Amino acid sequence: MNSLGDPILDLQEICKQNPTDKVALEKAYKELGWEVPFEEVLDAAMDIYLTQSDDGLYYPRNGNALEIINKILGAKK
Repeated sequence: MNSLGDPILDLQEICKQNPTDKVALEKAYKELGWEVPFEEVLDAAMDIYLTQSDDGLYYPRNGNALEIINKILGAKK
């Protein structure tokens, strides 16, 4: 996979191609060469760009702008 130029969108694209577990997701992320820590990117992507199912796999999700704003504002409290 070629990078989309954004680490969060790359995680989402990895999951679009194949829902995956955390270990495989981190491996695919690191193969793209990102230097931003995986856990930071995963935390930012969760609930807006990704969701985790009961079976532990990560799936893509298409959040909206309001969700993004609420997540950012909630983190600043």
